[in-house]
Amino acid sequence: MYVPDNVKPNPSLVVAIHSCESSAQKYFQNSKIPWKQGSDGKGYISIWPSAPQSCWDVSSKSTLVRNGGGDSNAIANMIIYAMDKYKVNATQVFVTGGSSGGMSSRFSLRFEEILTSMQR
Repeated sequence: MYVPDNVKPNPSLVVAIHSCESSAQKYFQNSKIPWKQGSDGKGYISIWPSAPQSCWDVSSKSTLVRNGGGDSNAIANMIIYAMDKYKVNATQVFVTGGSSGGMSSRFSLRFEEILTSMQR
């Protein structure tokens, strides 16, 4: 999770999900991925989850079923934590990702009450 020094009151939240064979750290450090710079410039929080293996689980029952305990559930829990801790604006929660990270972003269909937008 990245909280900029200039975080705004009731900030927006962007979840940036990395692709296969990458990691949260690599995605965060990639200057072509705009979300860290956006956090710094606009004062919103970003979450950079890292897959427990080399690639996100995008097809097992545990990740496709709401509250099934898979990768999608872990990401949803990160969002819920950030929303509570930082008083995130509930109408400004967004998720994006590249490759399998983009496929992982489809978890928003099962957690629509915490996400307002899905960007592909």
